[in-house]
Amino acid sequence: MKPTMRDIAAAAGVSPGTVSNVFNGRKGVGPDVQQRVLSVARKMGYARETTTNKLRNCIRFVRVRKHGLIIMDTPFFSELMEGIEQECHHSGYELLITNINLGEPGYQERIDSIVEDPSTPFILLATELDEEHIRLFSEAKAPMIALDRDCMPLGVNSVTMDNLSAGIMAGRLLIEKGHRSIGYLASSHPIQNDHNRRLGLELAMREVGLSLQPADILHLEPTMEGACRDMLALLDLKKPKLPGAFFCMNDLIAAGANRAFKERGYKLPDDISLVGMDDMPVCSIIHPPLTSMSVDKAHFGAVAVDQLLYVIKRKPARALCVTAQVVPVIRHSIADGGGARVVNPA
Repeated sequence: MKPTMRDIAAAAGVSPGTVSNVFNGRKGVGPDVQQRVLSVARKMGYARETTTNKLRNCIRFVRVRKHGLIIMDTPFFSELMEGIEQECHHSGYELLITNINLGEPGYQERIDSIVEDPSTPFILLATELDEEHIRLFSEAKAPMIALDRDCMPLGVNSVTMDNLSAGIMAGRLLIEKGHRSIGYLASSHPIQNDHNRRLGLELAMREVGLSLQPADILHLEPTMEGACRDMLALLDLKKPKLPGAFFCMNDLIAAGANRAFKERGYKLPDDISLVGMDDMPVCSIIHPPLTSMSVDKAHFGAVAVDQLLYVIKRKPARALCVTAQVVPVIRHSIADGGGARVVNPA
């Protein structure tokens, strides 16, 4: 099997980053270390492809799951993939799809093979990834775009949705309806999007002299079943008060919480109002229909392809981040507010 940069690093007693620096001619590596790395590489039969190789007429979509609780086969990701596939077709590119589950045997070798391939530009679905895992791809020899996470501070070109504005708009909607006691239903598996949505809510509340209380940030599993289970457990603690309204990290959390509240005797939206995020089909199915913050998911995917093609053609000197607009879709899950509600399950 072809040796990887990680194999060479181990044999040469240096870090994979040092090996990458040597192969890419970067400064900061002493001549002795450089010669040692190159000698080890030759002995191991490492044949490095140069970055001058012609790019293939295809785009790879790399879907990386860290825990799989957010990246699932939901309508959100189905529509996203449809947008990517259609834009690749319209632009004359073949689409390759690679799924990687972090922690499974051989996942690092699969990442290395993508990073070391200079011929196939790729879109990295970075929804569940933290900085450590983004950095695994940041030395890619082919052009890349990170999707659904702002990676510009890491020097990686990105396309994301305007999560901060989504939180601000959700907060303003609730405040305009008279709510002054507002909470946030967060993911128990934090991601950057979750943080930015909550931050937006906090900013909207500060505009009118309110603050998001730590006790009103409830962490639920970001799935419908998990959110229902976790919310039922919280309600069974018989907490004396809950906010009269919540902004939810995603629609699945909102739908799960909706079911839990009903099972414990709450009337929605009279007792508790909810605003979701993503505008998935479940929003129209549950009762009351869920107000949600919406992004055009197919367009979101298409923009990622367009930006990757821009990076291929223009080779920007600095990382860029393109942000997709989010708009509210108003339904019937927000009632007129009147402050905190007394929790008194039957």
